[in-house]
Amino acid sequence: MNSTLQKLAQSLGFKQDIDNLKSNTTEGIDSISEVYDLLLTNINRINTLENNLSGGTGATITNKNVAFSPMNISSCDSAPTAGTTQFYYLTIAEMDMTISKAKVWGYSGTDTVLFGIYRGTFESHTLIGEGSAVCSLGPNIIDIIPKEGQTLDVTVGEDIIVGFYPTGTSWRTIYDNGISDGLFAVSNTSNINSMPATILGTATAVRFALTLY
Repeated sequence: MNSTLQKLAQSLGFKQDIDNLKSNTTEGIDSISEVYDLLLTNINRINTLENNLSGGTGATITNKNVAFSPMNISSCDSAPTAGTTQFYYLTIAEMDMTISKAKVWGYSGTDTVLFGIYRGTFESHTLIGEGSAVCSLGPNIIDIIPKEGQTLDVTVGEDIIVGFYPTGTSWRTIYDNGISDGLFAVSNTSNINSMPATILGTATAVRFALTLY
């Protein structure tokens, strides 16, 4: 019993309490009430551990120290022509997480860039969050705000669409080529003031560098 509780204490962070409890008896822990009192004293630590293991309460996914790149910057070797063009592509969530930021990469120029995340495919999708930032050369971080009634929680393997739109004709990102098919990626040269609820466009091969976290 002492060995099992010692391992538990080391995991939960109250090893010293176990050591003190053992030293107060001649033959180690000899009463279940002593064990109960010990666990009750450290109930906050136990609750914190349980909460972390379960991913938080309710439907919120609380793991914030994660990220994934639908298109890794190290794979990109091209830059699109500067212009007010919407670019979108289909990808999947690679882990359970709550998305709060998008990192996009600038090859040249400076413009305000709109960014959106959609749940679903091009055939059926919902805009779940969007944001904007003035983007220039190098890494640019855009804070993503959930749309009313939506959440930015995603689960591993879930279909999502990512898209951006530069509001001027200066900023250029970097990208790599994928298959040019409207089921997987589209572009649209129409001017917009915010990310659209419904994505329209024609097939493109552009898969812009992006990290979500």
